[in-house]
Amino acid sequence: MHRGRGRGVLVVIALVTALVGAGIFPALTKAKTRVEANVFLPNVGYSIASLSSLETTLGVRFTAAMWYQDWSSSFDPTPANNLHASGHLPELTWEPQMSGNGIAYDDVIAGHYDAYLTNFAQGVAGLGYPIRVSLAPEMNTDWTPWGMGLHGNNPTNFKAFWQHVVGKFREAGASNVVWVWSPNVTPSNANQLYGGNLGNLYPGDSFVDLMGLDGYNWGSSQSWSVWQSFSQVFQSSYQQLLGVSSKNIILMEVASAEAGGSKAAWITDMFSQLQSGYSRIQGFTWFNINKETDWRINSSPGAQAAFTAGFNGTATSSGSGSASSGASAAGMNNSAAKQTFATAKPSNPTAAPTPTANAATAPDPSTAPSPADQKYPVSGVLPTKLAGNLVSAATVKQLSSPEVGVIFATILAGLLAIAFLASRRYRSLHASPLLPLGLAVERVERWFGIGHIDSVLHRRHFAKRRWLKARYFRE
Repeated sequence: MHRGRGRGVLVVIALVTALVGAGIFPALTKAKTRVEANVFLPNVGYSIASLSSLETTLGVRFTAAMWYQDWSSSFDPTPANNLHASGHLPELTWEPQMSGNGIAYDDVIAGHYDAYLTNFAQGVAGLGYPIRVSLAPEMNTDWTPWGMGLHGNNPTNFKAFWQHVVGKFREAGASNVVWVWSPNVTPSNANQLYGGNLGNLYPGDSFVDLMGLDGYNWGSSQSWSVWQSFSQVFQSSYQQLLGVSSKNIILMEVASAEAGGSKAAWITDMFSQLQSGYSRIQGFTWFNINKETDWRINSSPGAQAAFTAGFNGTATSSGSGSASSGASAAGMNNSAAKQTFATAKPSNPTAAPTPTANAATAPDPSTAPSPADQKYPVSGVLPTKLAGNLVSAATVKQLSSPEVGVIFATILAGLLAIAFLASRRYRSLHASPLLPLGLAVERVERWFGIGHIDSVLHRRHFAKRRWLKARYFRE
């Protein structure tokens, strides 16, 4: 029995050594950052090559990738299937608008879109694997075509709208959807739009899987904007979400401009903040496109290097990227400036699109429009996306890859040291007047398996120890 159990212990040690050395524990040894990193790329679902190319350039592996779709088209499984096949979680931002016109929540609640919703839900259910759906993002603003105050949309019917849509999916058996409720960081007119409390727009824990936030550091890229740190963009709204639900949070849209400060330092600070604070944020999706300004991760060598280092856990904190001379981040919170934003209100905000029983056919992948172009077509000047106030956050420590390696090495070295010391101890104790003590030690260590190691390493003492045990312990 001693030999068999002892060999088993040695086999376990050998396996652990081999597995760690071969990298069979990638999820542990490659623990880069506490949060998952995701990305939006134009046409990503139809061009996985672009995603692979970006990952190769950055030296990172994204968890999920996002694309946009409005209510003009039926569900096209192509983007989801392509992303899933490439090992990425599909992330759909689903916008309740048609031809740039927002949809009235009351019409959805009344069932006018039920045929469309059922058809869409059945397509999603047919995927057979998880998919995240961010429905009606930035609903707490008036710059989205489905926002507050348009088409009679308000906090009360928004919640009923959300519950109705989720209900249709459940009826269709689409249990593979992770529903993301994602407001924008608090706008300047929040009190007028929804009473200033995001809880007034929350559909309830039974209908939401993840809370989200959209927020950007515009820097000085626009005439109305100033540089803001990661915390100045997100902290106030994040703190408010903590009081809305215990659900985890994901940043569904985040990016920084280059102008007005150091984008590289901003990215470094973002990873640092997400590592040491914001414990409820489980991930982020970077809005990787050159649009209103160059939001891309690789908009500059410095920004690219900072992202790679932050992802790999090798960055050193270099601050949040100070504002340019004369710029005031606090002034951003009270600014009444307007922006010409590529996400605009519908040209006729009083007229919601006519409900249709059947949606249009799915787009041809070869001619599919850019998701960025689908997003809120430009038709006017809109209010600024504003950030909240700076507040404190809890801290959390995450092991880096080197730290995990050190732990593995320490455990292995400890096991080998125990085996060696046990061997030396038994040699000395068994050859001295301290035989009773030696056997007592062996009895204790036997409970922990250490004696089994010794019995294998020193088989020649087997008979002698058994005779001595019988004498002193009457075994």
